[in-house]
This record gives sequence, structure tokens and C-alpha cells, in this order.
Amino acid sequence: MGANSTQAYGCVLLFISLTLISAGLAQDVSIVLVLLGLVALAGSIGLFLKCKSWENAGE
Repeated sequence: MGANSTQAYGCVLLFISLTLISAGLAQDVSIVLVLLGLVALAGSIGLFLKCKSWENAGE
């Protein structure tokens, strides 16, 4: 599958993190939800940095 599955996991984690952050801010700044969202955001950034484009896949 190459980097496509990694990108998919990164996108899903990004959507989850944005949902957690917005839900935490909507509940009078729930620190737990905001921190969980930031951890998920860091995980999605890590997954996106792990991906390589198809042009660089042969190198």
C-alpha cells in the first residue's frame, strides 16, 4: 500500500484531533479534551512527516 495507508491514518487522526480541540473549547475550555486533541495533532504530524511522496519512493 505504500504511503497511502499512512496518509489515511494521518488524515483520520487529524480530523479526530480537530474535533477534540473544538469540543474542548466548546465546553468552557475543557483542558482534558484540548490536551488529548493536541496529542492527537502531534501524532498526525508525525505520521505526515513519515510519509514520502511517490516521486521519492524509489530513492
